[in-house]
Amino acid sequence: RPFDVALAMLFSTSYLSDLELRELLRSLSIRLHSGSSVVVELHSLNHVLAAGKSSPIHLRSVRLPSGDKLECEWPSSVSWRRDELEATMRVKLRYEQTEIEFESVERVFTVNEFIRTAESSGLFRAEWLSPPAGLFPSAELVSLHRL
Repeated sequence: RPFDVALAMLFSTSYLSDLELRELLRSLSIRLHSGSSVVVELHSLNHVLAAGKSSPIHLRSVRLPSGDKLECEWPSSVSWRRDELEATMRVKLRYEQTEIEFESVERVFTVNEFIRTAESSGLFRAEWLSPPAGLFPSAELVSLHRL
């Protein structure tokens, strides 16, 4: 049974290549009613270019029930591929005396690029949405309407 709406939140499309994004759009189009919508949350390019340092989630910590403290620094650094907007972001996790570092590789789709990709599929009409109050401050929202 087709759906009325689909959400791609928390910057989940950043982990997809261009080809995987087109495959996702085709797959969603099969699962949606004509006239249905997909709401996509994208990274703000300015936010990522600033390495996320002004982000409210750049430094996060939580006190566990045991009283131990768990901290996350995302990103601790960012490096870019020159040929496209692909960022390798270092992430640090700290737990007591242990620090773990790993890399998160993300493709930063600009709003215009995402809209062009969606509309070129011939399956969606796309529009940029003004972010509602309370949304993650560096987010960009795009609404895709199933044709």
